[in-house]
Amino acid sequence: MISKELLSVIMGDKIERFRILNNIVYIYYLNDEQEYFISVYELAYRCREWAMTKGYQVSACRPIVQDDTGAQVINYWYKSYIFKFEIGSYEPPEQILKFDVNVKSEPEAIFRASEYILEQKEENKC
Repeated sequence: MISKELLSVIMGDKIERFRILNNIVYIYYLNDEQEYFISVYELAYRCREWAMTKGYQVSACRPIVQDDTGAQVINYWYKSYIFKFEIGSYEPPEQILKFDVNVKSEPEAIFRASEYILEQKEENKC
């Protein structure tokens, strides 16, 4: 659902391991015996906030599609969208990517988009 690298970036410390159970992420930091926890929804919110500091806007939704009869219905699967903007600019953001990730939850769609941003950030360091 989310990588240890992204979780470390979002939570601000090196994470030794984590587990997800019933929409709660249990986190174990390096050199710390204590267990910390955060809901996946709060974590998704923090991922969105982190993306904004990097000049990206992340959104996720279940798009409306047509079924076999032609009626419009809400799709079961979530999709992610990433927009790039200049921090401090009033120009509208430019859509740079739409993920057809087909995941079952909004947080997971946001995590996938955030993983993409993290990968782009690491590639641009070289």
